[in-house]
Amino acid sequence: MKHLFALSIVLCLFINVRAQQPTSTLSGTWEIKNFIYGNNPNNNEQNTKFKKYKSFTPTHFTVIEVDPKTNITTTSIFGTYTIVSGVYTEKILNVNRESSVMIGQTFSFTIAFEGDDKMIQTGAFNGMKTSELWVRVKATDGSIEQTQKKTPLFVINTPGIKIPLKIDSAMGSPFKTILQDQISSIEVIKNETAIQLYGEKAKDGVVIITIKEQDLDKVLKKLKEDHIIE
Repeated sequence: MKHLFALSIVLCLFINVRAQQPTSTLSGTWEIKNFIYGNNPNNNEQNTKFKKYKSFTPTHFTVIEVDPKTNITTTSIFGTYTIVSGVYTEKILNVNRESSVMIGQTFSFTIAFEGDDKMIQTGAFNGMKTSELWVRVKATDGSIEQTQKKTPLFVINTPGIKIPLKIDSAMGSPFKTILQDQISSIEVIKNETAIQLYGEKAKDGVVIITIKEQDLDKVLKKLKEDHIIE
C-alpha cells in the first residue's frame, strides 16, 4: 500500500483547480491539522496519530493517511468531486483493500475557507460527524510540492503488452485525454522496482492505467491522434 502514496502526487501534476468559490481555491495538496471524528472529543489529532493529506485536480481528489513512524501509507481514497453552492460532494472510485465497501459511495461536506491557506470541512463520513481543519502544503513545508514537479512514466495496460505514453512536463497528464469513467484501475510503482521493470525513464515512478475493455479501442485511437502513443 505504501506505493499508493505516489498516486496523490501523480494526480496533482501540473494542474490547478478552482473550487467554484469566489475567493479561494482547492488547488494543490492540503494537510490536516485539527479534527474531531464522532461524538468523542478525544478522537482528535492529539490522540489519533497519523499524517493525512488531501490533493485535488479539477475533477478528482485523493486522500492518504501515513503512519508517522514508518512513513507507510495506511489508508488511500481516490474519487471525483463536485462543488455546488458551497457544498462539496465526493464519490469514491477506489480505496485500499480494507475499505473496499466504500467504493461507489458519496459523501457531502460544507467547506469554508480562511484566506487561501486554511480550509474547514464539516459533515458526516460513514455516519460519523466530522470536523476537519486543513492547511495548504507549501514547498517550504516539505517535499510534497517538490515531488509534484517530477514526471512519472505513464503506461497503458493492454492484453499482452504495456504501452508507454509519451508524456512530458509541457504536455501535462494523460488524464486530460482519458476520461475517469473509462479507467478500470490504476497501479503505481516506485523506486528501484519501477527502474528494474522500465529502466531509467521510470526513475520518478510508473503509473499503470488499465482501461475498461469496452473503451480500450476508443482510448487507444484518441491517444494515437494526440501523438501520445505510436
